[in-house]
Amino acid sequence: MRTSWGWRTSAVLTSALVTGACVRVAGGEVAVAVPLPMAPALESRTVDYAVPERAGRLSRAAMDSVGPRMRALRVTPTALVVAVGDTVRMAELLRVEGLDSAGVVLGELPGYDFSFSGRGMRLLADGRFVFSRTGSNRFTARLPEQYWRGKTSDQPSATVSITVQGGTQ
Repeated sequence: MRTSWGWRTSAVLTSALVTGACVRVAGGEVAVAVPLPMAPALESRTVDYAVPERAGRLSRAAMDSVGPRMRALRVTPTALVVAVGDTVRMAELLRVEGLDSAGVVLGELPGYDFSFSGRGMRLLADGRFVFSRTGSNRFTARLPEQYWRGKTSDQPSATVSITVQGGTQ
């Protein structure tokens, strides 16, 4: 499954997350929502996938400037251990930094494309992930496509291994 964490979301995107539709967001950003189990309507709430403000995070203007120079990503932590039933907001927990071709850190990305795999890991409509089975999962952050002009297979990415412990629900 692949989706995007945009810079901002809207009521249209919120609706798309509930229905599993694809939406083009203002400014040309594309957000692809994963299918979700039946969920109640979210009324007019907006979903916030954005990385929170913190030291070292690039602004959108700075990202427009340095994003095309990024050749690799580094994510910390590289591994997580969670329990069955835990919910995690990856944008708050992970730091995804962009590096240039010399390995110099350019800053933390304010948003990124991502994909995830594994049994029992689901994306909720409010932007959190919930873990419902023991086992191994992978979360991969990628440089947003708007900053990458090369082949998709060469797009900079970084992966977090997630181990889910506890009983099966």
